[in-house]
Amino acid sequence: MTPSELNTELGTYRPPKEFLRIVQPEIEKVTSDEFFRRPKYKLLQEAWILEKFGTQIGAESIRMELENWPDAYAIIDGTKFPIEITEAINPGRRRADEYANWKDGEVRMDPIEEWKTRVITSIQAVKNVIQKKLAKNYSARCSLLIYMSNCGSYGVYDHLIRDALPEMTKPAKQKFENVWVLWNGNLTEC
Repeated sequence: MTPSELNTELGTYRPPKEFLRIVQPEIEKVTSDEFFRRPKYKLLQEAWILEKFGTQIGAESIRMELENWPDAYAIIDGTKFPIEITEAINPGRRRADEYANWKDGEVRMDPIEEWKTRVITSIQAVKNVIQKKLAKNYSARCSLLIYMSNCGSYGVYDHLIRDALPEMTKPAKQKFENVWVLWNGNLTEC
């Protein structure tokens, strides 16, 4: 699919499962380290996040906005939601380097002692992206979808995230119509 054809497909309303049939083959064309390293794949990354959101929330249809603000739209229970998508990545994390290292065969253990720290820094990463979005001072209200990247503690410390979500997203609720956080396969409306 050419970039122009992909943009047309991603910019057309369709059910999440159909959206995934467009997004997934495009993602599979590139290596993981390239997908996360190259800015040209940002639209595809956000489309992947939008599809996960749309599936979880039961959206009738979703689409990316290619030229204007906000990033995407979802139709949920007959209502059109403009959505700004952002990703919360732990400070100092260089995901592209992680994928490049895996490709080179470098394996790193994931000690349990680091899990709780990773969850705590993930919570701070969410607070950071909320502050960045609030600083943009959007003129119209929309919804905010935050994807928490690598907050994993394999379920052990999920309660810390779940318990922190209401308080950490409180500032965003003053400016955004809805705030959703997608993390570890969970979608939470805050």
